[in-house]
Amino acid sequence: MMKDGESGDRYGFFTNDDDRFLNAGTNSLITGASFLHTGASFLNTGASSLHADASSLHAGVSFLHTGTSSLHAGASSLNADASSLNVVGSSLNAGRSFLIAAGCFLKTKKSWNF
Repeated sequence: MMKDGESGDRYGFFTNDDDRFLNAGTNSLITGASFLHTGASFLNTGASSLHADASSLHAGVSFLHTGTSSLHAGASSLNADASSLNVVGSSLNAGRSFLIAAGCFLKTKKSWNF
């Protein structure tokens, strides 16, 4: 049993040593909770960092996609220009053929001496 003036519960079950062990256990639990809280904060920070990295990667992929689309549009435009030049070249060839034919006709007409 406890004497008057000693700490413990009112029924006399706990001694001063028991109180010290309970206090130490409580302090250990508080320290453990602090470590858990710190660990959770680190995890939260890491998750935020990963989210930011994923957002950056997504922005980079979107930029590459836009650049690829621009290159594709540019290639299509160059292809259309090449087709136009091909048509112009064909027209020039046709005009040249016509001039050759006209020259041949004029030579032939001159040889007839009209």
